[in-house]
Amino acid sequence: SIGRLKCSVVAGAANNQLANEIQHAQALMDRGMVYCPDFLINAGGLINCYTEYLGQYQRDHAMELTESIYERTLDIFRTATADRITTHQAALNMAEARVAAVATLKSRR
Repeated sequence: SIGRLKCSVVAGAANNQLANEIQHAQALMDRGMVYCPDFLINAGGLINCYTEYLGQYQRDHAMELTESIYERTLDIFRTATADRITTHQAALNMAEARVAAVATLKSRR
């Protein structure tokens, strides 16, 4: 269905917007369309759940944390453009780097 799209951005509110994220993110990029990976733009839900999990839920704090999603999105777009990779790959690279950084910090404890 990518060939029938008449838009400049694909940013779904649900998970798994693309059947094959690697192949279809590339197809969207080749067509000049911006793809916003679902795990990026839906991060607010996870952030909210995490603040609840900590047991000291404060709505204002959760909202403050979600405000970083916008800047992170711009970072991913910049990285994708600079590195000539899809936004999916840029987001995945960033997520993997963050997970690795946390694992490194935990191993030092």
